[in-house]
Amino acid sequence: MTMVSQSNHSQSEEGAVAKSAETEIESALETARRQLQHAADHLDINSNVVDRLKHPKKVHEVTVPIERDDGTVEVFTGYRAQHDSVRGPYKGGLRYHPEVTRDECVGLGMWMT
Repeated sequence: MTMVSQSNHSQSEEGAVAKSAETEIESALETARRQLQHAADHLDINSNVVDRLKHPKKVHEVTVPIERDDGTVEVFTGYRAQHDSVRGPYKGGLRYHPEVTRDECVGLGMWMT
């Protein structure tokens, strides 16, 4: 599965689940992995398959420097997480947000699988 994003490397809380009222927010990747494990616990699935599905096949990271009209340069980071292609080509999707993270893109890719 494919997710493409832009980021300034800050943590996003969007779509996350609170671990508790006093702890940090669970990332999309942590949530996706927890959900995968929960589903696998109820099915007869080889643990090696589950372990494989907890990690993307590839994650591409690019940096794109943009020169503004005023001469300043701002650098954006983009991610493409390719999770699993067993059922055909990687499915695509876009997620543009200045606070998106690599882990968020990987988690979203897992949900798309």
